[in-house]
Amino acid sequence: MEKLGKKFAFTGATLIDGTGASPLEEATIVVKNGRISEIGNKETVNLEDDIKEINISGHYLTPGLIDTHLHLMGITGTNAIDWVNEANYLQAIRTADEARKLLEFGFTTVGSGGSLYDFYLKKAIEEGKVLGPRLMASGRGLTRFPNLDVRRDVYQISTAEIKEKYPMKYPCSGVEEFRKMTREFIGRGADIIKTYTTGAGFWEKDDKNDVHINMNELKTVVKEAHACSVKVAVHCQNLQGIKMAVRADADILIHFDHIHMGEDVTIDEEICEKIANKNIIVAPTISINFVERWTEEEIPENQIDSWKLALEKGVKFAVGSDAFSDSLTPFGEYNANEIKYLVDKIGLSPLEAITSATKTGAEALGINDKIGTIEEGKIADLLVLKKDPTENIDVLLDKQNIKYTVKEGELKIEHSD
Repeated sequence: MEKLGKKFAFTGATLIDGTGASPLEEATIVVKNGRISEIGNKETVNLEDDIKEINISGHYLTPGLIDTHLHLMGITGTNAIDWVNEANYLQAIRTADEARKLLEFGFTTVGSGGSLYDFYLKKAIEEGKVLGPRLMASGRGLTRFPNLDVRRDVYQISTAEIKEKYPMKYPCSGVEEFRKMTREFIGRGADIIKTYTTGAGFWEKDDKNDVHINMNELKTVVKEAHACSVKVAVHCQNLQGIKMAVRADADILIHFDHIHMGEDVTIDEEICEKIANKNIIVAPTISINFVERWTEEEIPENQIDSWKLALEKGVKFAVGSDAFSDSLTPFGEYNANEIKYLVDKIGLSPLEAITSATKTGAEALGINDKIGTIEEGKIADLLVLKKDPTENIDVLLDKQNIKYTVKEGELKIEHSD
């Protein structure tokens, strides 16, 4: 793999900059020391003698992709007892493979939805020991015990074991424990705090209207996180949980669905307008509904209608796949499929879906001043594509369509023509 060097320019490609603007043909993008220094064309950009020119005519240049919600846990299968009993060391090693697969599919930044291994994996990626995307870490998701909500078999595991080894979530009880663990994870380097207002509709004691946190607990998490400029992502899968998260000023609504409440329920306009006005971003995790274990082949129409209403009212949608196990949600391909579902299921145009997977994702994670769009001064996270994703979003489902994946100005992955 040939190095790009400290100073280089991509020339001749069609630029899809992530802002939602129309593509720019025959573009020139200059990168110096890992940042984009100049954008234009052959006529407007004068390349200095020490800049390496790379002609990519016939290709398409986009920002690196962003998945705002996944779990890098190194687990296999769905049995929670296995998750706890299996050696944490083995799971941690597997996360390196998961990270590499994400980068191969063009994901240069991801946001964690909860993992025991976040802080270590993030450090290893930053040190260059593991090939992977920029990881916005969260530590484990903070949840009320015994709500490890989708795992009926978890009752066989002691609370002490769950707190020590459960790879996705950390059980808290009461305001002070939620406060303590929020502070602890921030102190360890969390970029995001993940918590839950609801279960996922699979706990046998879980009524469709139940919430799994109270407002004092939730507001405490948000207050502690925001005091340190840390984002809060809230899992919410019924109307009550969504409204709680909005009232508490969460930053990202994960799932934002009511599938488990029945087919006569829809989101109302008022809550959608509040979400838009507060600039809260939604990651609908459409793909998780097609994991065979959970639900039928098609998402109910009333849920699709709710997502469409939110978009009509100005709510921004980011890409969040909820990938969690390579055997069930293959990392890379599964994440890219979430972008396709924004087009196929909710009706975004391919260009709008690319914006969701780049600019909006960066906004959700609070790093849109650094990444997410191809603009002068921003970090050079770039994809060179062999085919036009604005014509067919399925281009992103095949990693061989990505000629180059560039992260921070360095060529990380190359797929030959």
